[in-house]
Amino acid sequence: MIFKTSYIIVTGSIGVGKTTFLNTVSGKLKSPHVKGITFTAPFARNKEPSNIYFFNPIGIPSENEIWAKRNTDKTWNFNFDSLNKYTSILISYLEEHRLSTLILDDIGPLELQNNGFNSIMNSIDNYLIQTVIIGVKKSFITDITDKFKIENPYVIDLDQTTSEDAMTQCSEIFKQQYIKNTGIFSGYTAIVETGFGSLAHAWKIPLRGHILSTIQAIMLISFGGFTKGKGIFRISFLTAFLKIFSPLHNPIKPMFFIWLQGSILATPIYYLGWNIFSVIAGSVLMGWSVTAFSLATNYLLFGEIWFTAINNLSRVIFRAFAFNGGFFHLILFLLVLKALISSVFGFLSYKGYFITRINRIKTKNHSVIKNKYGKSKKSNLESMKGAFKDFLKPGFFILWSLSIVVIILLTQNSTFQIILTVLRSLAVTLILFFMIRKIDINKLTEKLEKGKNTEIKQSIIHSLAVMQGTENKDKTQESEASSESSVILS
Repeated sequence: MIFKTSYIIVTGSIGVGKTTFLNTVSGKLKSPHVKGITFTAPFARNKEPSNIYFFNPIGIPSENEIWAKRNTDKTWNFNFDSLNKYTSILISYLEEHRLSTLILDDIGPLELQNNGFNSIMNSIDNYLIQTVIIGVKKSFITDITDKFKIENPYVIDLDQTTSEDAMTQCSEIFKQQYIKNTGIFSGYTAIVETGFGSLAHAWKIPLRGHILSTIQAIMLISFGGFTKGKGIFRISFLTAFLKIFSPLHNPIKPMFFIWLQGSILATPIYYLGWNIFSVIAGSVLMGWSVTAFSLATNYLLFGEIWFTAINNLSRVIFRAFAFNGGFFHLILFLLVLKALISSVFGFLSYKGYFITRINRIKTKNHSVIKNKYGKSKKSNLESMKGAFKDFLKPGFFILWSLSIVVIILLTQNSTFQIILTVLRSLAVTLILFFMIRKIDINKLTEKLEKGKNTEIKQSIIHSLAVMQGTENKDKTQESEASSESSVILS
């Protein structure tokens, strides 16, 4: 599974402040995506439990209801009706909103007897929660982890640390989760981008730029649903970097577009927060960016004469449908169509339609080898030869030739102007291909490796472990994978 819930177990003796700490954590997070149920009680004197406990729902409307009351014979009366009510409310939040953090207090004997929060704990994997924080007495930790199959939990023992240090420890745990998750998500996105992208370029699939941008949007929004929008900029950057392992073509151009398009999608989410409006706005802007890049590229290559030719071609097409339109109407139609498509996929991704399918993706041992274009520094002559080869590749050369034919047939320019346009386009194209060829991918990798941002480097190690199929293996294998990834980076 790609989306794995991390567990933080808060433990300690009676009266040490487990519940207080859980409430402090929820207050620090201050997010609508954090829900849970804790209990409050008068201060436990001499480490003795209180005689009465109240519900203290986190992010859920409450009515100051009693959860448990101790009788004179030291037996307890539990308010299971209220517990079931709050549990149902919490489950509805989990099903509809996909929380980032769930906090549950006093997991113990009742859950071991299939009561209390047992129904929630048993179905955590179904809700794709990023972090679950639970309060557990020390004597029940082993039984609880065994019953609910909790692997490698983080344990914060309040008997061994102060609340301030425990909060620092908790913050560090969240930071490491963020580093790991962005690395894992980047690895899976890179597998899709590298696999389908290379296939699309090899088979010259039409509209592959639009298809790839839609796939990228689906992946980023699905991962954003798990992190509540956090880390999309970083995932885009890391995915672009990992494109250096694409085996079939020069990765510089797709690296740039993967980073830029992902950043465009992430910008509304960064400023407006994680919600349906920001997600759809980012999706639409990302979809439009593909069209904008195409228009900008053609203007750079051919100048205004290309737009004149396309305007005349648009008029011919629209006349066939008895409509008096031109280039402006064609672009408007394409933008509206792209906005509708992007909105649909953005909405479905936000609602989690794709996330369960993505979660089933299984990795194999992918060959992680640097792209042949970055093997060594090339001379100017070698780069220019490579630029001519790139220009003469059938896919690009045919489209370039068709553009020239359209310009000749649908504009009334002189032969001299047409020749100037062809020479301009040829020169600009070769210069761009030459510049791309001159970029030393190995140097880019070395700069990243020597950089001061250790978080990025740690995330990349997780990304490469995913691409190598070693991310979910045992600790010894993970250590070997990390060492091997470090070698690859250097």
